[in-house]
Amino acid sequence: KLRSFKAEEFSIMVYSLGVLNFRHHDLLAAVIQEAPAALPRFSTQNMSNLLHGLGLVGFDRDDGFVRLVADHLASRLSEATAQDIANPVTALMRMCIPHDGFLRTTAAFVTSPGSKLPLRDFTPQELANTVYGFDALQVFDSPLFEQVAAETLSRVEDFIPQEVANVIWAF
Repeated sequence: KLRSFKAEEFSIMVYSLGVLNFRHHDLLAAVIQEAPAALPRFSTQNMSNLLHGLGLVGFDRDDGFVRLVADHLASRLSEATAQDIANPVTALMRMCIPHDGFLRTTAAFVTSPGSKLPLRDFTPQELANTVYGFDALQVFDSPLFEQVAAETLSRVEDFIPQEVANVIWAF
């Protein structure tokens, strides 16, 4: 049946497995086989949710598949929301899959002058999760960290203690 799945059905199913903390190896293996052909039909939210769900279940079977999805997302960052960025970064961190290409492309996208998605558009949680994920994966992008620091200081009252702790930990 997976061959007939709509793009969002892949991400909904994997995300649901993640929320339930249920790792069904055969089903995930089938997703790895069928999802790549559907990636061009995925929205950035679908890709983000797929990666986030894989991170929640502690997926550890195919780093190449995870990188393929992240590469596809990186090629479509102009369509992404802040959540579409923060969730995959967190997922890569949970799965311990460093992906310098995705992370560097993402950092350049959100920190470039005139970005369609500047860090000021990120919620405190999205800022904290993003910078924490970069730190955990040992990818240190100076402009990203500098802009996150400035943005955090300008809105520190909006952050809950855990978000502040995550930002501080990243530095």
